[in-house]
Amino acid sequence: MESSKLQRLKSRIARTPLFSNIGLPIVNASNPRIVRWDAWLGPEDPTCLAIAIRQQELHDDLVPPEEEQEWVAALNLVVDYVATLIPYEPDEDVWHAPSAAAWGAAWVFSLEHLHAARGVALPSDTAAQLVWFERGHWPCALVDGASGENLKDYVIF
Repeated sequence: MESSKLQRLKSRIARTPLFSNIGLPIVNASNPRIVRWDAWLGPEDPTCLAIAIRQQELHDDLVPPEEEQEWVAALNLVVDYVATLIPYEPDEDVWHAPSAAAWGAAWVFSLEHLHAARGVALPSDTAAQLVWFERGHWPCALVDGASGENLKDYVIF
């Protein structure tokens, strides 16, 4: 993404209270919760893996190979910002919950940015995840059997 597009993405995430409410109570929501980083089920749990697979599908549908470098720049921009907010560790693997959360936010905000740039409606599952990030939480897994299209479909930190 050219620098003006990346600047818009940076402004977008800077206006968002990312991770400011992790572990805190949620008013008017009955979602299952985790309250500690180490309570996350991990990347291979089907309820977590489903989110990652869906995000990859959306990426594959929208990012042609010649734009992959721009996509990576957008992801890195978000991760670098989020790394100042949570205990992200760049050398950790996908089992490290704060690192997984940082990359999850990067994918959601980069997908939102890409959909807007293409003039394509944001899918309901990505929109739902975005709302949780905007509320300062991490939508870290799907509720068993949920589609991800609604706010209630997520396990929240």
